[in-house]
Amino acid sequence: MPIRNMVTAKKSQKMEWLSDLHCHMLPCIDDGASSIEMAYEMLEMSALQGVKQIVFTPHFDVDRQNLHEFLKARQRSFESIQACIDRLGIKAQLGAEIYFRSHMAWEEVQQLCFENTPYFLVELSVLNEPVGLNEWIREAVSKGWIPLIAHVERYRYIKENPEILKEWIHSGAYIQSNAGWFLKSRHNKKIFKKYMENGWIDSISSDAHDIRYRMPNLQKAYQKLDSVSKEKLRIQGNMIFEGKTWK
Repeated sequence: MPIRNMVTAKKSQKMEWLSDLHCHMLPCIDDGASSIEMAYEMLEMSALQGVKQIVFTPHFDVDRQNLHEFLKARQRSFESIQACIDRLGIKAQLGAEIYFRSHMAWEEVQQLCFENTPYFLVELSVLNEPVGLNEWIREAVSKGWIPLIAHVERYRYIKENPEILKEWIHSGAYIQSNAGWFLKSRHNKKIFKKYMENGWIDSISSDAHDIRYRMPNLQKAYQKLDSVSKEKLRIQGNMIFEGKTWK
């Protein structure tokens, strides 16, 4: 049965209220969904998994893209799938996955916050710890904005020195992890458990890019969590979507 028809067929199935705060489902704007049809399938897969709230976060790099043009393209892409979003009853917000550039103007960052919230998603260099990041986080917080660090598990320097992560958190950053990461191996799950026990993870998201290799997978990830972690991350994900804070 096609995915879009399964939504109706399984409507009686119990679903959790999940928020996906990091995904690339907007079509034809970055390396995510390559067509409107793929975006529809990704949305329908998410709905089947109990995802009720989605922040669309296409990549943005101020050194490579013009913000004005990006915002126009993002809006066009969103409007092309809005009918599907409405049909599935998904609450949607627009945001971006901002590549960290310390010289990016705060006025530009503000325009890329999750809609009606102080949160914005920021991606860092995988190999090298960004210079001046703690000061940048503190400045953002002083202005009333909250950086949500994307896929923390990717950063090699965090694996080598977790104290860096603690400093980011102390400076005011919130931390996001990809669901697919700890599903890959027992080793990753063990590290994720340690991060959770230390209070270092605030939300998990799909970071979905397609329907085959990096597909929506939040439900599968939540099913692997213990009951306490599951409820904590579910509530915190919803709070971020609503623009609420707890730290």
